[in-house]
Amino acid sequence: NQQSAYGSAPAYVSIDHTKQFVFIANYVDGQSVVMLPTTDDGRLEWASDMHIHDLPASLGVPARQEKWHAHCIVPSPDNRFVFACDLGVDKVFIYRLDNDAQHLIPHDTPYADLPVGAGPRHLVFHPMLAVVYVINELNNTVSVFDYDSTTGTLNSQQMISTLPANYRDANTTSDIHVSADGQHLYAANRGHDSLAIYNIDPQNGQLAFITHQPTGGRTPRNFTLDPSDNFVLVTNQDSHNIVVFRRDTQSGTLTEISRVDCPTPVCIKMMIL
Repeated sequence: NQQSAYGSAPAYVSIDHTKQFVFIANYVDGQSVVMLPTTDDGRLEWASDMHIHDLPASLGVPARQEKWHAHCIVPSPDNRFVFACDLGVDKVFIYRLDNDAQHLIPHDTPYADLPVGAGPRHLVFHPMLAVVYVINELNNTVSVFDYDSTTGTLNSQQMISTLPANYRDANTTSDIHVSADGQHLYAANRGHDSLAIYNIDPQNGQLAFITHQPTGGRTPRNFTLDPSDNFVLVTNQDSHNIVVFRRDTQSGTLTEISRVDCPTPVCIKMMIL
């Protein structure tokens, strides 16, 4: 079936870890974030809750930050909290997930701040450490946050560039992933057309830059690691191809092994059969 997203240009969809709720981030008008319960057979019910990030626009990048722009929404690993990046107001919003009432309850600390003009786009949790990584689309950085899983709060500890120091051309970041072994983080650059590769400190989760891997195409909008953690697949939107890399699990570096034509790929997911 289908239900309304209660907004325009929905940019992200996720499912809670109990598979009871679907979360939507609307990039343009309507509700910023929306929660829809599911039925046992997977159908969507009417939205049970929705929230608008109605805060003053950041205006750090006026053409992109004239109002709120929710870009992703992700449940915490323990399913107690839900986090939503809003590019327009430079904040990561924090909600408590009330399963019984089917509501997203704004946290007592309602958000974590990013620097003006950062443009938070996507976030990921480290698979072992209490650390959250946020990729910032507009200032081309990755922010590292300590995550208190008891309180659900985020505390900033590091911000690191995704670009070479001498790079001056246009660029916006897109996607971000941590390897399942927790050793490396990958962040995509659109313009520089690369994946920035970082080593992850096993104690505190902070990042150390390793290298840039060209993506073999233009505008890498999305990428994924396969379940074995041995391969990275990148969708290059404007060169109409998907490029597959073999991952060195020790160094984190990538080696291109194949390309396939695909019209305007913008997202890639893998299913285990």
